Amino acid sequence: MTNIKQSPNTHIEHLEDVIFASLEDAVNVVQNLHIFKSSIKYDGSPSIIFGLDSEGSFFLSTKSLFNKNPKKCYSVVDIKKHYESESLQKTLINTFNTLSQESYESGFYFQADLMFTSDTIQFDDTNYTFQPNTILYAIPKEQYLNQKIGIAVHTKYSHDNNVPSFENINLSNFSSNIKTFKTSTNIDLSEINLVNCLQKIKSIDSTIYSTHEKYFILLKQYINKSIRVNQEYPDMSCLNSFSDYLISFYTDKTTKVKLVKTKHKYLKELDTLISNLTNPETIKFFSDMNNIFIELYEVKSKILSKIESDVLAYSEDKKTTNNHEGLVLSNSDYRVKIVNRLNFSFLNMNNPKFR
Repeated sequence: MTNIKQSPNTHIEHLEDVIFASLEDAVNVVQNLHIFKSSIKYDGSPSIIFGLDSEGSFFLSTKSLFNKNPKKCYSVVDIKKHYESESLQKTLINTFNTLSQESYESGFYFQADLMFTSDTIQFDDTNYTFQPNTILYAIPKEQYLNQKIGIAVHTKYSHDNNVPSFENINLSNFSSNIKTFKTSTNIDLSEINLVNCLQKIKSIDSTIYSTHEKYFILLKQYINKSIRVNQEYPDMSCLNSFSDYLISFYTDKTTKVKLVKTKHKYLKELDTLISNLTNPETIKFFSDMNNIFIELYEVKSKILSKIESDVLAYSEDKKTTNNHEGLVLSNSDYRVKIVNRLNFSFLNMNNPKFR
């Protein structure tokens, strides 16, 4: 099931995907979205976690800090030990050598997107540019003062509870060796009208919802495939198309296993899923979910139009302007991301780095 609750480094879900979390979560998010705090979501890479550990020693890590066996680097030797890629080692060593010279508040550590190092930023006659991931960024030449690294700090953690905080992150303490990108933004969400959407969510019967939860992971995969291949959202109310996807998905899944018993299990699952799609109750449920999904998508588009930043963000063709990767909206309990999936997600899914 989709998880949209606040916790350290959980995958942030799209706003429109809250309908796959739970009815309670969907209601809470939609009902309170107008008072959520917002922050710009930068397309940096890698994601780095750094600061002082509980004993006061500086460390650097990536998202691997949140693994079952966390990787914490206290030295260049540790970086070479924990990360095999030579290019990643070089990036992290440059980052470690710079960040380890800074002063930090005890009891806290930070998460940020690494935007550039001195090896990856370039001048193109007008701006300094860098492309840590899918989006190409540009800043006016007067904004680059030969900093060794650029970071977009978006989260602060306390060692007391490891609960992420996205407010009151002081960037002024970093030295002139570091270019900091402001992630906090005061977008007014009070005019966003979600009354109709909220009513539609509340009208869904909880029992009917729970009986269809088995489809949710498959629906999310179906949506992502449509974005990746066709650069469009699928119509979830068109069950013939979804049925075709299920057949394709399970056919591929079945061919990858050798045990006949497992093959039969998958085919039985498929048969159950397909047969249920002709049920009038299921047809109505999918139609209702599709309507909610569309309404949330339209709201998301309005929110994206409100982004303002002095950092330029482009697609790789250097012609199409992006609203960065998007936004993260959060309160003390939830966080969701506001991303143009037909632009950024499409490009990101088809980025050769991830194929």
